[in-house]
Amino acid sequence: MMISNYKEADSWFKDPKITEESFNNLQNILLDNNEIKEKVKYKDLIYEIN
Repeated sequence: MMISNYKEADSWFKDPKITEESFNNLQNILLDNNEIKEKVKYKDLIYEIN
């Protein structure tokens, strides 16, 4: 059940690269469930390799 909830919220990742949109969706879920107190900027946390 938990996995289907993540998939429905576009927070289940098929590969290790996370898009900014998915990252923000995940943060919204965590905020709504009081798991985090504030959002983190995508660029401050995610390191992209080109």
